[in-house]
Amino acid sequence: MNKMFRPSILGLLVMFVASCVKPQQSMQAQISDMEKVLFSDVSKIPNPAAADSMIKMYVSYADQFQDDTLSPEYLFRAGDIANGIGKPKDALGYFGRVQRYPNYKKTPTALFLQGFVSENSLADVNGARRYYLKFLAQYPNHKLANDVKNSLENLGKTPEEMIREFEARSKNNLDSVQLK
Repeated sequence: MNKMFRPSILGLLVMFVASCVKPQQSMQAQISDMEKVLFSDVSKIPNPAAADSMIKMYVSYADQFQDDTLSPEYLFRAGDIANGIGKPKDALGYFGRVQRYPNYKKTPTALFLQGFVSENSLADVNGARRYYLKFLAQYPNHKLANDVKNSLENLGKTPEEMIREFEARSKNNLDSVQLK
């Protein structure tokens, strides 16, 4: 009886593993097909309904397969699309979820984008400052660190204020060159 029991457990285990793999691969294929449709014409703004569907697919995948290496990438893409279709608060959330994956190559960029979206799409200077300062604390040597520093220097300034400051610096630099 013991010998008969082992094959049935092994069979159940194989069926369980196979059933786990199939939905994951199926979702990946569905996502890939939807991406082809959504991004087929890069000259157009994506259809908001199709973009929402795409976001839902990305998030559903990330929710179901949290440990899969595609999950942070899909969350990053969801944030990018959400911001692109005018849903910056949703974008912040998706980029924030990417932070749960510290080894993912775009995690620093997702944090930078939280600051960028806060600053430019939500006009939330305090929120942007928090994200930018967090970025510099966590990634001081990242290739975006100088951009973050510049963003912090100009945070909350109008374009006119930035132009006046630039002109003043240029005049001071020109004056110092002429004095030499």
